[in-house]
Amino acid sequence: MRPRLRTSAPPALSRRQLLASAGLGACAWPFMPLLRASGQALYPKRLLLFYTPHGTIYDSWKPSGTPAHFTLGPILAPLERHKAKLNVLDGLRIEHSRVQAPPHTEGMSLVWTGSHLGQGNTFMVQEFPIDWVEGPSVDQVIAQRVGATTAFRSLELGVKPAGSSPTSRMIYAGARQPVQPESNPARAFDRLFTGAMPGAMPDAAAALRLARRRSVLDVVAGQLTGLQSKVASEDRIKIEKHLEAVRDLEQRSMYQPATCEQPERATADDIPRLLDIEIGLVAAAFACDRTRVASIQLKFGDNDNEPYSWLGISRGHHDISHDGDGNAQSRADLTEIYTWYADRFAHLLDQLAAVPEGAGTLLDNTLVVWGSEIGKGNTHAFERVPFVLAGGAGGSLATGRYLQFADVPHNRLLVSICHAMGVTDIDQFGTTDDGSGGLAGL
Repeated sequence: MRPRLRTSAPPALSRRQLLASAGLGACAWPFMPLLRASGQALYPKRLLLFYTPHGTIYDSWKPSGTPAHFTLGPILAPLERHKAKLNVLDGLRIEHSRVQAPPHTEGMSLVWTGSHLGQGNTFMVQEFPIDWVEGPSVDQVIAQRVGATTAFRSLELGVKPAGSSPTSRMIYAGARQPVQPESNPARAFDRLFTGAMPGAMPDAAAALRLARRRSVLDVVAGQLTGLQSKVASEDRIKIEKHLEAVRDLEQRSMYQPATCEQPERATADDIPRLLDIEIGLVAAAFACDRTRVASIQLKFGDNDNEPYSWLGISRGHHDISHDGDGNAQSRADLTEIYTWYADRFAHLLDQLAAVPEGAGTLLDNTLVVWGSEIGKGNTHAFERVPFVLAGGAGGSLATGRYLQFADVPHNRLLVSICHAMGVTDIDQFGTTDDGSGGLAGL
């Protein structure tokens, strides 16, 4: 058999060969993960962690029905108007720390970190000697990746979050590095907005990073254009795809918010008003692109006994949550408290959904994660911890689903949060789970 003569164009180049032939190896390779993501929307993704204490009443919280056709339980009923934007997650558990601590303290420390408490005598909580958590929280890991182009890498707010101890801290910048939430919304407003034009980015270092990034992208685009006439036709198609990705990246790098209204500077002493002010601050900070990562901590777990007087409940949530299941009044009071949490979560989603972005809203480009430190108050169960996700993270998540899992470590949710926010190189989060990967089906 005669050998076939090759009369066509030179063989197609690999991506690495193609870039190297244009002298782009050094400057373009850092951008290749971004180029591969060029199909993303032009609007940035945001992440918001929302915490409420003492778990829930599972039977009244859980939806009924199938993953795509479900009815929200009585506690989650206030979220009905946002049902199409939700992922209700059932069957997740928080793995215990190898260092013992009171359950609420342990869960508070683990809920967003998935890492063990430190061993030591820094704190004596009841009879347990403990130290700060040994790893970062998921929001801070993501903030390190997506926060460089905003004035503030992240924003941490708290509604009466109590003093500084593992009992009342949920956000960690790193191992044994707790982040104290700002509990005075007037101070948070001053930090976010005073002296800044809406949408402006006064941070000089961040502006310089943006300028350098755009400069490199200009070089990449110019060299790719010059290479088009020198390669085979199939490689020209590759180059055109890369050029489209570069143009898309340039547009996203120059993102300026279309809708940016500063909220009122306000503060309050009562919990409902404080929470609503903080919700408004986060929505405005996202809309004005002051930050893309935030958290709101409503109170804390251990011995939180402030009465819920605005609901007509004179006992503290912590005490009520320890009553037996047969106490009808306590069950009614707890249901009312948890339903109020859901109502405020719905109000938060209202604020995000009210901001238009392109063909959708700010909520469509945000991932909001609502969680607690335990599943059930009177047993301190770490199983069936209630998690609700809202928003699609810029199309990264399908929504309108009730997803049931078979006692899966919540670390897998933390991995999925990273993936939805574009941090796809993380396949394991925290130290309490030896497994890897995100939540199947999410």
